[in-house]
Amino acid sequence: MTPSENKETKWIKDLVRLEQNMETVGEISLPESQASKEQLEEHTVEFMRQLRTAFASHTAVFNHMKGFLGSLRIYGIADTQADFMLFRHGHKLVFSVREPGLISVCMKFNDQLLNGKNPTEEPSDFIKGEWGPFNELKWTYKDQKINIDYLIRYYMTVFVKTSVK
Repeated sequence: MTPSENKETKWIKDLVRLEQNMETVGEISLPESQASKEQLEEHTVEFMRQLRTAFASHTAVFNHMKGFLGSLRIYGIADTQADFMLFRHGHKLVFSVREPGLISVCMKFNDQLLNGKNPTEEPSDFIKGEWGPFNELKWTYKDQKINIDYLIRYYMTVFVKTSVK
């Protein structure tokens, strides 16, 4: 029985492909022992997709309990690989990749547009990817390793409280 491929076993598939290529072409090409920029880009996009999926799941529960009025919406941001935002009542919570391994999180308030003023923007929080032992990528906030469940709980709570009408 062949195990199903997932992100935990993808590296094995890549290793087998590398070995098969060495056998057919006759060239020895060992995998990178140090993490590359391409790996960091791939991990960053994957992390953003995990965040969006988790936010979508939690948003669906919130909207089911809340009802249509005051519901949260999630939108992808055009011309990006994985950026997204939560939206409600003219407020946005934006997650965007600034560079591989660096994600910004900021809230934008559009209520000033009604008065002809520019929207205000809160300072960004930054989530950083840092390489650990054995090429493990750890996501950190202010040099502390993060837990996605608590990250989502925190930002959803702040966003809901801020965007109440």
